[in-house]
Amino acid sequence: MVESPNTNKSVAIEMRCNRFRRVTVLSLCALLLGGCATARTMVAYQPGYPWFMSGTRLDIAAIRGDQAAVDRSHAKPPAFPRVDLPFSFGADLFSWILLGSVAMSGGR
Repeated sequence: MVESPNTNKSVAIEMRCNRFRRVTVLSLCALLLGGCATARTMVAYQPGYPWFMSGTRLDIAAIRGDQAAVDRSHAKPPAFPRVDLPFSFGADLFSWILLGSVAMSGGR
């Protein structure tokens, strides 16, 4: 029995949809389990506080148990920093690109 090319395409599309569903569910679970460190550090931001990759640094400090670094961020670390770390990295990278482009354009 010969499979048609359409069958292979539908299988590939189904695999992509399943992967998208898994990523979406994992993202929602990470946000619901303890909040995003990036969002917490951005909310607690004051002039003079470090903001570059702040959520990622907060997660790493919490994983290492470095209380001095956690205190410098002025935000409470998430309950599950190992789960939050990849999402914080993505959010930090996105905010750095977005805010960096605004800063370079002079805020226009």
